[in-house]
Parts: sequence; C-alpha cells; structure tokens
Amino acid sequence: GGMMDPAMPIAAAGADGNKEVRNIRNTVISTMMTKELGVYHCNECHYASKHRGHVVEHVEGQHLEDGLKYTCKYCSKQYKGRDQLRKHHRTHLKEADHIIIQ
Repeated sequence: GGMMDPAMPIAAAGADGNKEVRNIRNTVISTMMTKELGVYHCNECHYASKHRGHVVEHVEGQHLEDGLKYTCKYCSKQYKGRDQLRKHHRTHLKEADHIIIQ
C-alpha cells in the first residue's frame, strides 16, 4: 500500500481492538514524528520530548484526525487520544474514593 493521508478518516474500529486499524494508525502517527539526537519531535508543531510515548500521545490527541475515539467504560464520553481517556478515568477513580459505604 501507499502512504496514507493523516487527514483521511479511518474506520472507528481501532479503539475496540481491531489490530489492523491500530497498526495503520500507529504507522500514520510514526510518520508525523521524527527522532533527532535522542529527542522525539512532532512534525506538525514544535512539541518535543525525550519520551516517544509522550509525542505519540501528543500527535494522537492534537493532530490526528482519523475519526477514531476512545470511549470511557464508566460514562461513555469519547476522547481522541488514549492519554485524554486515561486522565478522564482518574475523575471516576477520585469519585469512587469519596463514596462512603454505610
């Protein structure tokens, strides 16, 4: 196959476990970043980090427009990036900490 356009919609099946869609998505994300002198750079803006995962999450949440959403298992809210969903999940965990069992 040829190079995918990052703006082209990809079937929303990736978040629920479709390995092929996840692989395509990860390939697109990889083309949107570069590594230079041990630092990963977003090719779309000036974001950079020593940690590849941070740049992957940045690209996924800020620049990737593939229509894929990650859905909260507690309230069904949807987020563009896994990191955004993880941060949202913490709100549910904090809520659970304040529940008093009588």
